[in-house]
Amino acid sequence: MGHVEREPESSASRLLGEWRLVRDEGGIDRGESITAAFTAGTELVYVIVNGDKQEVIKLVYEVDGETLMTNQPSKSREERTRFWFDSDGFLVLVYGGRRSWFQHVGLG
Repeated sequence: MGHVEREPESSASRLLGEWRLVRDEGGIDRGESITAAFTAGTELVYVIVNGDKQEVIKLVYEVDGETLMTNQPSKSREERTRFWFDSDGFLVLVYGGRRSWFQHVGLG
């Protein structure tokens, strides 16, 4: 049997699923929990839980290299966030010069 080469996984496909914020360098009101769920259909849903309150923010996203471009349809304004995956598999987002680390928790 010969060696089978696999296509490298794209950054966009690695984003798919649900991610939980585990650490940040400040600036994010973490509440009790923040999750980000990326779908194959370019929808990104942030859920912020704080006590008995839950805030849901629905965005659309696009990936351009190492840049995540998001837009909230109800308040149309594109935001650009640099991202990468560190050696431990965490999704690292850089927004406003501050890094946030998200851990993959499933396919949502």
